[in-house]
Amino acid sequence: MKTAYDLLKEKELITREVLAAEVDGKVVDLTTEVEEGANVVPVTFETLEGKKVFWHTASHVLAQAVKRLYPEAKLAIGPAVD
Repeated sequence: MKTAYDLLKEKELITREVLAAEVDGKVVDLTTEVEEGANVVPVTFETLEGKKVFWHTASHVLAQAVKRLYPEAKLAIGPAVD
C-alpha cells in the first residue's frame, strides 16, 4: 500500500509547501497509507486545514522545547486557539 506522500509524488504535486494530505475529505499526515483509488490532494498553509496542521505540529515542538529546558513543567492539553 502506498502513502499519501507516494501518491502525491506520483502526481507531481509534492512541493516544499505541502504539510499534509486530504484523503477523501479527511486531513491526514503524509505517511498515512492510502487505499488504491482514493482521492488525494495536497494541503498547504494557504488553507485553514493547513494552518491547523502547522499550528498543531508547532505546539508539539514548543512543548518538547519547554520540557527540555524545564523538565518539571506541567503541560496542558487542548487544541490550538486563535
